[in-house]
Amino acid sequence: MKPFFGHYFTSCFISCALMAFIVCTSPENPMNNPENADIFLVVPDTSTNTITVGDTIALVIALQLDNLIDSVELIFGDELDTIINVFTDTITISHITGDIGEKLVRSLAYISDGSLKEDSARINIHSIPLQIISHPSNASVLPGYQAVFTVTASGIPAPAYQWYCDSMLLPGENDDTLIIDSVTNDIDGVHYWAEAANEVDTVKSNPAVLHILSAASLWNAFIWNSGVWH
Repeated sequence: MKPFFGHYFTSCFISCALMAFIVCTSPENPMNNPENADIFLVVPDTSTNTITVGDTIALVIALQLDNLIDSVELIFGDELDTIINVFTDTITISHITGDIGEKLVRSLAYISDGSLKEDSARINIHSIPLQIISHPSNASVLPGYQAVFTVTASGIPAPAYQWYCDSMLLPGENDDTLIIDSVTNDIDGVHYWAEAANEVDTVKSNPAVLHILSAASLWNAFIWNSGVWH
């Protein structure tokens, strides 16, 4: 009796496995129907879909029946990023640039039967206006000493700086602080100012005047402030 039951259970197992294989590979199985393959695009902040220029955003592409999808393309505005055989993944777009306003994001799935499935979303690209929040101040310095000017600007995208002396651009002076080493009398009265700029806008600071002091003027100021002349 044991051999009979052994062969019987083996035959049943093989029959069930064969039936499952037939069902799984059958074109009538919904899991094998290309029409059921699909793509879904998830963008961050779904309540407003608002992104600031300069941001890095993560877009999630989720696929249904990825075994029936040959390739995926992501189109962000006019920028095309082709992703081959990447399923249920997160695509990062760094440092958003371009026009301010509404932008269309599209995800495309090329199905094995030659069809195309698409999902899309709209996001709003905006910036925070540039403004100078701290202007450089006038400086009074003795010859041979340092003169230091600082400026602070706010805005998104973050600005880059460029310093000027009167109308002359100062090459390489691109920090928020300008340091002039060992000043001389010939630059007495010149104006230093900065320009802050990003992809969207440019703003200028107020000019600051550099006064070169003489030893005599410094001594007179000391005497005056000490009350000797009073």
